Amino acid sequence: MKETTKVGEFECIDYYMATPLETHFMQSLSVLFPAGEAYFSRSIISKAAGKGWLFQLAKEFAKQEFYHSSYHNKLNDSPIYKDGVIDRIDGHLDLVLKKLSKVLPKSINLSATVILEEVTARLGALLLSDQHLQARFANADVRDLWIAHATDEVAHQYVAELIQREVDGFKGGLLNVVLRPLVKSILILVVARNIVVLNSKCYHANEIGDYIPFTKMCVKFLKNC
Repeated sequence: MKETTKVGEFECIDYYMATPLETHFMQSLSVLFPAGEAYFSRSIISKAAGKGWLFQLAKEFAKQEFYHSSYHNKLNDSPIYKDGVIDRIDGHLDLVLKKLSKVLPKSINLSATVILEEVTARLGALLLSDQHLQARFANADVRDLWIAHATDEVAHQYVAELIQREVDGFKGGLLNVVLRPLVKSILILVVARNIVVLNSKCYHANEIGDYIPFTKMCVKFLKNC
């Protein structure tokens, strides 16, 4: 029987997907959310400041992102990884994104946010519609956490695009076209790096049969990026 560990308000099986490799994949995304969603919130709020109802919308967006981050911080406390690797990945990403928030023009940060929200919305829609993917969760509470987050991400794409359209107009759309290949490529490389690092820092040796569902999950991710 698999051991369980209390994480926040839900009971988290150490490997909460059907296989450890699939857990590493989901964790490679989960570890991005606390720092990533803080970056999204900074980008949205800085562009909407002083814009009346848009600023109120941005604050609601940021509040929701804060709750998402708190859920993933609990999920990221999983004991299956050695040497504090989760904290190191999260901390390094947070430093990088805070630096980008300061040195890049606000319009570029907002454009990156819009592009990444497009990706998370598509991945969210995939999770909501793909029953096979939902069935790969070995823990119903963790599955429900991801589904709840996925539902909100679909709405967040609209909020980010609306604020960009109202504030930056044509310039924002042009930035999206120019930056989209770069931002998506960086995301794919970061996720791939995270999977390799997390796999190297876990307590479980992979079995040959684990690679088939893991590969299917990676293909679905790439198709929706």
